[in-house]
Amino acid sequence: VRLIERHDFSRPLFLYVPFNAPHGPYQAPRSQLDRFEDIEDPRKRAYAAMVTCMDEAIGRIVSAIDRRGVRRDTLIFFCSDNGGLDIVSSNGPFRGQKAFLYEGGIRVRAFAAWPGVLEPGAKVRGPLHMVDLFPTLLELAGGRPGSGGAGPLDGKDAWAAIAEGRPSPRDEILLNVTP
Repeated sequence: VRLIERHDFSRPLFLYVPFNAPHGPYQAPRSQLDRFEDIEDPRKRAYAAMVTCMDEAIGRIVSAIDRRGVRRDTLIFFCSDNGGLDIVSSNGPFRGQKAFLYEGGIRVRAFAAWPGVLEPGAKVRGPLHMVDLFPTLLELAGGRPGSGGAGPLDGKDAWAAIAEGRPSPRDEILLNVTP
């Protein structure tokens, strides 16, 4: 919020805000835990409080963007890196959870918001992968993959799928091998 408040918006701003929560260990401030006293399982209560803390922090960031009057010039992207754990959340209707290759472990919701550019409520029906985010943002910023000495990228520019409803640029998705 302080960075947004102080930034000279005659120049571009990129903010990457990774939240560690919700994640184990499941703990939250007492004031937040008390809001969910009706949830009996202490892990689920803490998880709900952690999600609420994250949601409120995101709200403060978006409010700062609004106060600066740059919302129409701002792309906001939110996603998770994996499905939740069954002990505190549900990945329904999908099978599996974090650390599993079933859809419950790898298929997560994400959203992008950019007033005047992205249609509210539009959906991407095809597969995208986290590695697609970098080339997508790079292209939007006017960069090109491989510039600056970088080698080829694993990701694909997915902006046409996100903004125009075109098919996903992927016909496969990352597979994983674990011990």
